[in-house]
Amino acid sequence: MWSLDFKESHHLVHVRRCRIGEEFEGLLEGRKLLLKIEGYEQGRVIAKETGKLPIYERSRQISLLIALVKNNAFEDILNHATELGVAEIIPILAERSVVQLKGQLTKKDGKMAQDNS
Repeated sequence: MWSLDFKESHHLVHVRRCRIGEEFEGLLEGRKLLLKIEGYEQGRVIAKETGKLPIYERSRQISLLIALVKNNAFEDILNHATELGVAEIIPILAERSVVQLKGQLTKKDGKMAQDNS
């Protein structure tokens, strides 16, 4: 039996709207499991392992070349790209770019991309 933490339980029940008896996929230490909701205990979902699923291996690595953009749009692009599995994000500065770089990208940009992957 597995007991999910509060954040995962909330997401499963209130966002994905899963109910007792429904199956869902879970990841644990590099393994992909098929789990079935057995019940709830003190705000946590209690699930039973019903099977193991093959781990999807990416056969290709995706690189994204993105022109620098204004405001927080670049941060949004970093977030969404890493959520989609982009392995490498390469910012480019084009001759006609509106944004002109006054130095290098910050450590924050690199850390944010790393945290989201």
